[in-house]
Amino acid sequence: MNGKKIILLLLAMFFYAWLIEAVVYGGDFLPHTFKDIIHESLPIFFGGNWFVSCYIIFSLFIPFENLFLSHLTKGQHKRYLRYFLAMVLLLLASILAFDAVGLLLHKDGFLKESARLAMILTIPLAVSLFLYFLTRPYFFSAMINRIAGTVLGIYLIHDNRLMCTLIWDYIFPNLDYIHSSYYVLFYIGKVFAVFAICSIVELLRRRYVERPLSAALDRCWPSLRRAVCAVRARRG
Repeated sequence: MNGKKIILLLLAMFFYAWLIEAVVYGGDFLPHTFKDIIHESLPIFFGGNWFVSCYIIFSLFIPFENLFLSHLTKGQHKRYLRYFLAMVLLLLASILAFDAVGLLLHKDGFLKESARLAMILTIPLAVSLFLYFLTRPYFFSAMINRIAGTVLGIYLIHDNRLMCTLIWDYIFPNLDYIHSSYYVLFYIGKVFAVFAICSIVELLRRRYVERPLSAALDRCWPSLRRAVCAVRARRG
């Protein structure tokens, strides 16, 4: 568990939340109330960027996960690929089954049940795939790593509630093209455009914002650790 990475992650979350809020509300692009401002300013407390919030919570279990992984053999790691594929097939089969029943009975409730099953399988799917790739040969690509390093920033930007509304409902609204003959190309092009633009923004943030913050945190980290140790000693 890396405390500095958790702090930098929180700083990235608040950076984008405040920047987007300043642009959208400051430019009066969307209506808002004082309650909306509070909610958007503190995303981790009000369900914003839920993925990052869950990641921070799960990171508390890293020491226990490492203990579990250290006791697995290479063969046991590889066997998890079979579990992953089996769960993917189960997930697809359940979606098809629930959708078929829902269409036959004209009830939307069955369509929602497949989504619930997907949520149940999310954690074992992720864990099994992760365990399998731990045994794969080492691979390195500077370009892939650079692009992969921007994915979290892309998520923090485009999944923001305000930005999400602007991207999908106001800037070339999706519903305006749903009956178009080239709607598939439109959707693909829009997704790639969002990915590319957000990736560039994240690269700029990492260079001009995160890099100085990380250097400052490195300078302050020894003092912070000593302060934490002192507090623990007093409590003990």
